[in-house]
Amino acid sequence: ASFLFAAIAFCLVAARQAAGEASAVVVLTSADCEAKVGDGKGQPWVIKFYAPWCHHCMALVPVWEQLAEKYKGKVSVGTVDCIKDSWLGNLFDVDGYPTLKIITDGKMYTYDGSRSNALSL
Repeated sequence: ASFLFAAIAFCLVAARQAAGEASAVVVLTSADCEAKVGDGKGQPWVIKFYAPWCHHCMALVPVWEQLAEKYKGKVSVGTVDCIKDSWLGNLFDVDGYPTLKIITDGKMYTYDGSRSNALSL
């Protein structure tokens, strides 16, 4: 049931983007991550490192969109596809999916709470 929910959620977000509605979530790659994120001193970042095959990651897709919309202008919300960009995942010491990192004031923190708590962010 959770896989089905994740698949439906992913499709809804994809349909929204296909309809021309821009996402507030910033897709980060190794080519642009440093320039966009920096050290988090200008504006804090919350970044989800994920794998497309991970159903927990896909369940976070609509939550991540809501988070980005809710805190737009205050906190930047990003995602990194660690399958497409394994170098960036390695750089941030990602060893499981999803991994959530917070970058603010020159420091990086890893969210280590439960997945169910992460879904309620």
